[in-house]
Amino acid sequence: MGESNVLDSWVSTEDANKKLLKIITKKKEEGQEDYSGPLKSAIAAVATAVKRNNHESATRLLKVENAIALVPKQGYDGKAGKDGKDGKDGKDGKIGRDGKDGKDGEDGNEGVSVVDAKVDFDNSLVLTLSNGNEIDAGQINVSGNGASGLIIQTSTSTGTGTGSGDVTGPVSSTDNSVAVFDGVTGKILKDGGTLGSAAFSATSAFDLAGAAAAVTPTTLGLVIGTNVQAYDADLSTWAGVTPGTGVTAALAVAVGVAGSVVTLNGAGGTPTSIVLTNATGLPAAGVSGTALVAAAIGTTVQAYNANIATTTATQTFTGGQIGAVTALTSTSNSVAINLATNNNFSYATVEASTLAAPSNPVAGQSGAIVITQGATARTLAYNSFYKFAGGTIPTLTATVGAVDTFIYYVESASRATCQLIKDVK
Repeated sequence: MGESNVLDSWVSTEDANKKLLKIITKKKEEGQEDYSGPLKSAIAAVATAVKRNNHESATRLLKVENAIALVPKQGYDGKAGKDGKDGKDGKDGKIGRDGKDGKDGEDGNEGVSVVDAKVDFDNSLVLTLSNGNEIDAGQINVSGNGASGLIIQTSTSTGTGTGSGDVTGPVSSTDNSVAVFDGVTGKILKDGGTLGSAAFSATSAFDLAGAAAAVTPTTLGLVIGTNVQAYDADLSTWAGVTPGTGVTAALAVAVGVAGSVVTLNGAGGTPTSIVLTNATGLPAAGVSGTALVAAAIGTTVQAYNANIATTTATQTFTGGQIGAVTALTSTSNSVAINLATNNNFSYATVEASTLAAPSNPVAGQSGAIVITQGATARTLAYNSFYKFAGGTIPTLTATVGAVDTFIYYVESASRATCQLIKDVK
């Protein structure tokens, strides 16, 4: 390519900048340093050569190699140096000062000695110490032979038992026999025999058989019939009987005195109350009492009358039978009615109310309720206990002072047939 063509491609600094930018980018990718400053200087040098028509200089400067040559190159980083050697150990520190002297220890407890030794009921050696405490050293075992018996030691000891406190016993013993001391030294044991046997009584101070034989009522100071109850089989039976109310007090009262027990063929006294059931043989002259005195008939006793009606017989009344009328009231808009008190009732309205289900209804009872409107006409509803023809519930006459009559007949404990006769005048 001729110099003129080369210069034509670099007619302006702007074109040179574009080409040099590509060079910079490539060099960065290759790990080169940023050449933007030096390369800009090279571009300025090319532009100056072009203006001066120095084509040769411009051509030489435009070559990449020459352009790069104008820029001082950077050296590569050196290799990392090796680690240095370990330093020498430091010198030992100085010896510390001596610590303070410790406090003096407390005095130990005074020693104790064995003041007594005995064999317990289970063949255990019990040691009594000088401080009053006792130590159970465990059961004693045979450890060696002697001319007159055996030397014994506790089961936890490993010595031969030759000390001055050793306890000796017989060569053999009988099963279930009691070991007792032989003499007063407290170091020799002997076979005391079984409890209650002649051998036990002979070798010990405990004569159980003799003591038992010596126990009699006389030695105990007991006198049958005086301070001891004589045996009676019936006592066990009576011991299980609990007296009724007043029995204990009645037993303490003499027969024939008020409050006493009535005895067979004996004096009965004057009891405050006696209820006789199926009593026969009572003499008419001997029976007295307010209820049986003839003068009280018609006052305390009903006189006989053949015309008195009974509840179980068919009756024909020739006289008028008049039932009382009970007035009903309304509370919290409810009218309560108790059929056990009467058959016929009256009610004067004071508020809108509901006739509640009656208490104590009995099938077959019938009656009427006369209802009178008060100063203000009110309404009256009915509990479902009351049933009406066709299921239509009637209403009261809405006139001040109007009178309606409510007729009822109790069919069962849960319903009654009813009718309201309105505006009775």
